[in-house]
Amino acid sequence: MPFVETRGLHVEYEEHGDGPDVFVFLHGNYASPRWWRPVTERMPPRCRALVPALRGSGRTRGRSTSFSMAQLAADLHEFAEALRLPPFHLVGHSLGGAVAMQFALDYADRVRTLVLAAPAPAAGLSALRRGDSRLARAVSLIDPDHEPSMAMLRGGIRAARLLGTHQAMMRQTIEEMLPPSIRCGIELHDFVQDALSITPEASVGYLQSLHRWNVEDRLRQLHAPTLVIAGARDRIVPVFALEETARLLPRGQLEVWPDTGHIPQLAAPEAFVERLLAFTAAQHARARILAWVRGILLVVAAFLRSWKLSAPALPAATTKQLGPQGAHDDRPARRSE
Repeated sequence: MPFVETRGLHVEYEEHGDGPDVFVFLHGNYASPRWWRPVTERMPPRCRALVPALRGSGRTRGRSTSFSMAQLAADLHEFAEALRLPPFHLVGHSLGGAVAMQFALDYADRVRTLVLAAPAPAAGLSALRRGDSRLARAVSLIDPDHEPSMAMLRGGIRAARLLGTHQAMMRQTIEEMLPPSIRCGIELHDFVQDALSITPEASVGYLQSLHRWNVEDRLRQLHAPTLVIAGARDRIVPVFALEETARLLPRGQLEVWPDTGHIPQLAAPEAFVERLLAFTAAQHARARILAWVRGILLVVAAFLRSWKLSAPALPAATTKQLGPQGAHDDRPARRSE
C-alpha cells in the first residue's frame, strides 16, 4: 500500500479509482483499510476512494503520543491536505465513526456528506457501557483515567505478545465479530494480523480517547447531511445509543438494518455501496436545487434593486389651504409679521 508524509505522520493508505467524486473511509478499532476493501472495490469508476490507517494502526506512525479524537481528526486533515483533496464524502465505521464526527465538527468546510456505520455514539464510552454486551461489562470495570491501571494494561499487552497468547485472544475476538458468513473472501488470518498490528499505546489510547470524548453538546453544529447505519444485531454499539445520536444531528437520519451486526460494510457490501451512492447522490441533487433557487432569488433581488433606483421620481405634492367656506385657497400663505 502507498504512504504519504504529513507534517507529523507517516500514513499508510489504500486508494481505489481516480474519479472526480472523492470518498474517504475510516476504519474502526483493531481494524485496517482492509475492512473497507469489499466496499471500495465495488465503487463505480466516477469515484475515488481513499482509506487511511489511523495512527497506531497498520504501519501508520507519528511523533505525537496523543490518540485523542481531536488529534485523530487533525491527522485526517493533514492527510487530506497532503493529497490536496477537495471537499469529500466522509464514511466512518465504529471508532472511525467517532473520528468522522469530530472531523466534521472541526473542519466542516471539508465534508460534503457524512455516513456513519455502527459508529461510537456521540456520548463516547459512557454510551457503550450502557449496553449488555461482554465489551460493555468489560469497560464498566475499567477506569481509563487511572494511569497505573492503563500502564498495567499496556504492559499486559506487551507481555501477551511476547508469550504468544495475544494472537489467540485477538483471533477469538475477531471470530466473534466476523462469522464465516460475512468475511467477504478475506482470510480470517488477515483480519487477525490487522488486530495484531495495533500498538499497545494505540490500544490504550483509543480506549482513553473514547472515554474522554463526548460531543453531544456540539452535534447541533454539525450541518453536513448525515446517514447513521445501525445493526439491529450489534452487540457492541446499542441501537438506542445511536437513536440518541441521530436525534441531535440537524440533518441526520438513522437506518437500522435488521439482519446486521456491528460491521454492516462486510455483512452486506453490495447493499452498503448502493445505499452510500444513493444517499450522496440525493444530497448532491438537493444542493444543486438549492443553488438554483438561490441563484434565482439573487437575480430577482438584483432586478428589484435596479428597478427601484431607475424608477422616475414622483412630482412634489402641492399644499392647499382651505378658505372660510371650506373652498380651496391657492393663495400663498401670508407670513406672520
